[in-house]
Amino acid sequence: MTLAPKKNGNIMNGSRRKGRFLQFDRWLSLSAAMILMGCSGLTYTYAVYSEHIKMKFHYTQEQIDNIGAAKDFGAFVALVSGFFYNFYAPWVTVYIGALLRVFGYGLMWMTIAGDTPRSIWMLSLYLALGTGGDGWVDTACMMTSVENFEDNRGTAMGILKSQLGLSGAMFVTIYQAFLQPDVNKFLLLIAVVPTVLYLLLGFLISPSTQIEKFKDIRGTMLRFKVIYVSIHSQQRNHDNM
Repeated sequence: MTLAPKKNGNIMNGSRRKGRFLQFDRWLSLSAAMILMGCSGLTYTYAVYSEHIKMKFHYTQEQIDNIGAAKDFGAFVALVSGFFYNFYAPWVTVYIGALLRVFGYGLMWMTIAGDTPRSIWMLSLYLALGTGGDGWVDTACMMTSVENFEDNRGTAMGILKSQLGLSGAMFVTIYQAFLQPDVNKFLLLIAVVPTVLYLLLGFLISPSTQIEKFKDIRGTMLRFKVIYVSIHSQQRNHDNM
């Protein structure tokens, strides 16, 4: 008698790990998630280009604030990502987020850098799509890490959230070092670089099997301590700049 494959997590166990020639494990997934989360907090960089929008289009401060409020609406729309995560592999959620991001921020860049027709409503829509895409990536990274580190899920989530908090600072540092005062290049940077990383690393966001979790159970806390030290060093380097 053959048993039907069980559904566990996102997709069927029998098909959830395509490309078995690659040595997937939960630490590789966590490493990829850290990089992706390091690109997912760019909603906090709105202050870098909001003044440029205000001066170029002669908007009032109230209009700039209304455009900025679209970030919150975009994060709310990411609610749908949870439904996709329940029925599809995590990389599907990541790739949808990548498409939303490049479409939203890409059109924002085209509008501000060129002569594309503009309106407050369209700029708000572009910003909502871009930040909403980050919410999809956040869902995939967080939920997969919770599945992979059931006994240390709080530690894993804390690490990913720290990367989210540092992401804006890292990209602003790049802007100040290489791009300032060209705001258009900064918008192109945040439209392209995170999207490329989402597409390249999204397939690594993969749940581990119980056997794989058991194999590397020893040394788990030591590895987490190494990650903590690296994040702390990263933060100190930023503070000293």
